[in-house]
Amino acid sequence: VVDFMKQSFHPKAIGMHHGHHPEIAVHDKKSAEGKWYLQDIFISLEENTTLRGSAIYYDKYTFEDGAWRILHTEYQRIYEEIEPRHPDTKVTYHYLGDKLGGND
Repeated sequence: VVDFMKQSFHPKAIGMHHGHHPEIAVHDKKSAEGKWYLQDIFISLEENTTLRGSAIYYDKYTFEDGAWRILHTEYQRIYEEIEPRHPDTKVTYHYLGDKLGGND
C-alpha cells in the first residue's frame, strides 16, 4: 500500500480521496461490515487533467489483537469524469509539490 501511494501521489499528482457517511453493522465481537461513500479528485499535472468521481466502498472488518482491522475491501464506481485543465488554472499550493505558484 505504501509503495502504491508513493507512486500515485508525487509532485506531478494531486489527489483527494474522501470517505464519508459510514454505515457500520457490527455482527458480533469479532466481525463487522461497513459501507462508505467516496468522493475523489485526482489532478494530473503531467497530463493536465482533472478526474472527479464517486464510489461506494464495501468493507469487512475483523477484531483481533485488541483492534478492528480491515479484512477485505472493494468498491463500486458510481461515476467518473475526466476533463482537461484550463490553461489559466494554477496550483498555488501542493503539499508534495516542490514549487508553489504554478504547475511546475
